[in-house]
Amino acid sequence: LDTEWRNALEAAEIASQTNDWGSLKPLSGGLRDFLYLSIYGAEPTRLQTLGRTSARSAGDVLGEANCIQSLGDIALARSDHDAARYHYVKALILYGRMRNMTGAASTNERLAAVTNGVDRATHITAAKRIWTEIGLPDRAARVDRVSK
Repeated sequence: LDTEWRNALEAAEIASQTNDWGSLKPLSGGLRDFLYLSIYGAEPTRLQTLGRTSARSAGDVLGEANCIQSLGDIALARSDHDAARYHYVKALILYGRMRNMTGAASTNERLAAVTNGVDRATHITAAKRIWTEIGLPDRAARVDRVSK
């Protein structure tokens, strides 16, 4: 896995240097789950930031929102709730602009996990409402368990 990680990182850096945004986006997003809990320190954040830059440069608002949400996931995995909250709020704004209901619901769930009190309740309510509106009542019923 170490060799694959290094190859992907090198490919991402080359894609960034040559403005090959189409290649950089899947490289940065595809390795996220492996990376953010790995031994590679700041590398996951750097790769997701490259992905965000590529998405923004290509005008891919959904890709940018997904990368920002991933940065929040990385921060949460590292127990940095302030950074996670910051990234999730930025992602939620972009999902809202696109009217991407799935992105908004999942981001509200994530925000519920890193907020307390009224803010937490607001995010739980929003996630449940959105999941129900888009026809996923089972997902809405799981929000309380997921966001704890």
